[in-house]
Formats: sequence, structure tokens, C-alpha cells
Amino acid sequence: MLTGRRYRLYPTPGQAKTLAQWIGCVRWVYNAKVEEERYLAWLRRCSIFSASWTGVPAGRNPWSVDQSFGHLKGGKGDRPWLHLVPSQLYRNAIVQWKQAWASHWQNPEHFGRPRERRRGEDDSIWLTRELFAIAEKGRIRIGTKTRAVGVVSFRQHRRFRDPASVTIACGPDGRWWLSLAFEDALGAKDEVTVLGEIAAVPAEERAATVVGFDRGIVRAVQSSEGACFALCEKKRLKMARWRRRIKALNKKLARQKSKASRRRKKTRAKLALTNGRLTDLRRDHAHQVSRRLVDGSQGRVLAFEDLRLANMTRRPKPLTDRAGFVPNGARAKARLNRCLLDQALGRILLFTRYKAARAGRIVLTVPAHHSSQECSCCGHTSPANRKSQAQFHCEACGFTENADANASAVIQKRGLAALNRLLSAPGRGAAELPVEATRPRRSSPSQGADEAGFRSTHLAA
Repeated sequence: MLTGRRYRLYPTPGQAKTLAQWIGCVRWVYNAKVEEERYLAWLRRCSIFSASWTGVPAGRNPWSVDQSFGHLKGGKGDRPWLHLVPSQLYRNAIVQWKQAWASHWQNPEHFGRPRERRRGEDDSIWLTRELFAIAEKGRIRIGTKTRAVGVVSFRQHRRFRDPASVTIACGPDGRWWLSLAFEDALGAKDEVTVLGEIAAVPAEERAATVVGFDRGIVRAVQSSEGACFALCEKKRLKMARWRRRIKALNKKLARQKSKASRRRKKTRAKLALTNGRLTDLRRDHAHQVSRRLVDGSQGRVLAFEDLRLANMTRRPKPLTDRAGFVPNGARAKARLNRCLLDQALGRILLFTRYKAARAGRIVLTVPAHHSSQECSCCGHTSPANRKSQAQFHCEACGFTENADANASAVIQKRGLAALNRLLSAPGRGAAELPVEATRPRRSSPSQGADEAGFRSTHLAA
């Protein structure tokens, strides 16, 4: 099964400077290629109106792009700094550019056209086999014989097998990361096999295979089995402390007007580091909750409500009248958005998906409308059923329960109905599975693990 790892990289100041130069040169070539393709597209559009236009030449694929990049580098006298970087890095960047175009052509509504990379946003380089080698435990050799960075240390907290490629990235806070993917020896069951096993269970016993999870603000996740997961008090206090520091640094940054000031750069570095710590807390919370969801649940199918978090955390529109702007509740909405983001609801679902796949389970998403107003006992739906944030009382049957626990039971029933529709669909197969259950798994490129095996295995301490 394809497995990913992310390790903290610790280059020396000289190595960090060289890697930053490599990232800058690769970004320049990538942006030049984006600009060139935009210009060629403009020429193709204008050529339609030419009298000499004869249409697309026979045998030419209109959905193709030119991957050449040598002319962008120029001669050593024109741009000598571009020739200090291994050419394989430029080739890999152009491959990523082509993959971006392929994703756009496959799904233009979801993937836009490739755009320029900005400094500070996704500062990374993709290294293939000829550009790196695992020297020993916690050390990687980067570069070629003529253009070498040297041996760089990284914190190897988990074992891995030799990957076909790695990615080196620098975050806005100045921290370096080493990311890689490899095929491990875990023989996880695919979704079609799991559905086949569930289909063999009698219909009256199938409800026990589905567990519903309600996501919220006070309780990050509430399980239909009764388990509750929320932020601990220690993490809440840390988040509040980092948020106060972010507010103070933003005020300090606003007073530093000169963008060339060294003190302003130091303030921005501190601000990025503090934001990174806040992000680390949220990611750690999401990892811990998702692990407990997968390991502690008895069901084979995990049902979540399909929340539109991007819409839920959107700022309110301004309100006006004849006198001008009027209060629109932006301050209260901002606090609500912070509480939603602190719970890391989106990452919890994302992390649960890949952990459930490794455990041989399926994650389904069901509609979230009126899940907090519907009675899990009789099915009566009314806004009056929700007495408060924590209390649910059905006006039809008198059922009383915690609001989050009732919503998780409703989601469990909806997940069971979605599962029955999947199992009863004619010609059931991978095509009828939901999007999260049919996401293709990419095999490691040019690895040949099935035939030749892995060359070595690196163990963590």
C-alpha cells in the first residue's frame, strides 16, 4: 500500500542557502513556462481569424503541451545563475506543470489552469532518483557529482523503504521538510472487497457495521457509539496564548512601514513561526482524534456528515441602509469561524479516510441538512426540537437526548441507507462507490517494487 512520510529536515546555513537558490531557479523556469504557454494560447486564438488558417494539423493532439525548457535557460552568458542548478530539477518542474494541465483538462471545474508560483507559497523542489540517496539513518545525500548540496540530516521518527522520489519544501516559518512516498508490505483490503464482505452480512444485522459521527464546535466529533472527542484544556490554553501573540505581532508589523527594514523581516519571521505552531496544534489534534475514531470504532463503515466548511467559515456580507453601513455580526462570526477552524473538522475527515483505508474500512459522507433538527427515534424534523446547543427534545414523541448524540444517531441511519443503496445497486462495483471510496491510488513511479523489491529498509530508533 502506498504510504507517505514527512520528516523535519535540518540543513546547515550553507545548505539552506543552496536549496533556496535551487527553489528560486526552478520557480523562475516554471513561471516562464506558464507565461510562454499563455502567450502561445493567445496566438492560437488569434490565428483562427487568419486567412491562412487551415485547422488543427492531422495527427496532432489538441490536448497536449510542449515540455521543452532548454530555450528558457538561455546561454551561460545570459542567465548564468540558471546553470548552477541540476537540469533534472527543471525537468521535474515541467513534468509537474504538464500534470497540472492534465488535471485541468480532466476536470476543468475543479482544477484551474497552471498559474505562476509565488515566493513563499509552496516553495519546494521534486527530487528523483538521480538527485538523492539515503546515506544512513536520518541522513540524505542531495545533488549530483558536479552540483551537490551534501549530506543533510533529518529527524527520522518512523521507518520507511527507499522511495523513488522525494520532495524538499520550506515553509513560511523557515522550517524545512522532507516528504516521500513508498510501497509498504501492508496488504490492505480494497473498498470493493470490504463491500463484498458487508454484503454477506444479513440485512437485519447490517446496522451494527455502520457508525455515525457528528462534527461540531463544542464536541469536535460525537460518535453514535457514545464516544466523544474534543480539544483538551491544555491545547485550548496553548491556542489562546499563540493567538494573543499573533495579535501582538500583527500590531507590531503594522507599525513597521518600511518593507526593507530588517526588524520588519524579523517580525514577519516570528509571525510565521507562531502561525506554524498554531497549525501544528490543530494537525496534532486531528491526527489523535482520527486515530481514536478508526481504532475505537467497531463498525466497518464510518459515516460523516458532508459539511461545506468553506461556506461555513465565510465572512458575512456587509449590510447597508440609507445612513450607510450597519452592524452585520462580523465580530461574532469571526469568533465562530475561529472555533470551527480550531477543531480541524476538515482534517479529521481527511486523516480518517486514509487511516480507515489502511484498516480495511470505508468512509462515507451523507447529507448534513437538518441532522441537528431530526429526531433519531421517530424521524420528526422541526427547528423547535433543538432547545439549546446541548439539548434536544422531540416535540412529537418526547425523546430527549444530547443534541450531538442525537445527530450522530441520525447520521448513522443515513449512512446505513447510503450503504444499502450501494449494495443493492445493479452491477455494483468500483464505479458505483462514492468519490472517497473510489479515489485511485498512485503507484510509486519507476519503482518496480513488485518485481525487484526494495533495496533497503531504514528503521527508526
